[in-house]
Amino acid sequence: MYDGQFYRWDAFEGFWILATPTRNELHLAYPSKRKSELVIQMTTLSVDETRILIGSFLKELTDRKETLVDIFTRVAKL
Repeated sequence: MYDGQFYRWDAFEGFWILATPTRNELHLAYPSKRKSELVIQMTTLSVDETRILIGSFLKELTDRKETLVDIFTRVAKL
């Protein structure tokens, strides 16, 4: 359950983690490219522990990267 809604593991294609010096994000990717990813801010969760835990349910999408818009937003702190 996240933000009052229940999500099934099989609703997602996989996951990837964005780890930066200022923040960490868990990205859960839907199979459809038309639907945006579910992004969860990881304030107190360990990246390594999260990767192991989520990796037991979903495959890690190691080819995924932060978009240029997201980079600009993060750098500009918008």
